[in-house]
Amino acid sequence: MRFRYLALLAALAAPASLSAGTPATPQLKITEIEARLFYGYSGKLSDDLLKRDPAFSGWNTIIGEGPSGEPADDMLVSIKVEPLVKPAGNEGIFSDQQVVVTATANGKVVAKRTFTGTLTNNRGVSWKGLYLRDIGCAGTLKIEAVAGRHRKVATLQFNCGE
Repeated sequence: MRFRYLALLAALAAPASLSAGTPATPQLKITEIEARLFYGYSGKLSDDLLKRDPAFSGWNTIIGEGPSGEPADDMLVSIKVEPLVKPAGNEGIFSDQQVVVTATANGKVVAKRTFTGTLTNNRGVSWKGLYLRDIGCAGTLKIEAVAGRHRKVATLQFNCGE
């Protein structure tokens, strides 16, 4: 009986001692959001709409009116992720901290993606993508990216009318 009791205590103590020696996952931050239209005629991506000056405001984007350039229904959102603390040297890192990207149009979720692992390049950078379909007349489009306590938000306008 005494042997079973000691074996049970050892088994219960083992996971705690193993987890105490496991290094914490590197914490991540969102450093940039980019948004590019997918053009229906050329099959190319637009420049980053969020960097346009004056600010982009889509009007009848689905037929190529306004500042869109050519007809576009869809958009690629890119999220730049970096470790909160850069690693020493030229090494990438792996983090299992979740990165969540959500796109809402007029308050309704149109797309959401949760990334459960991030591997950065040797400069400490990783990009995550979210493809948005049929956003040409979506109204107010809000893109939110979250990694732990770090959050970044971008907003674009897509209206249609005569």
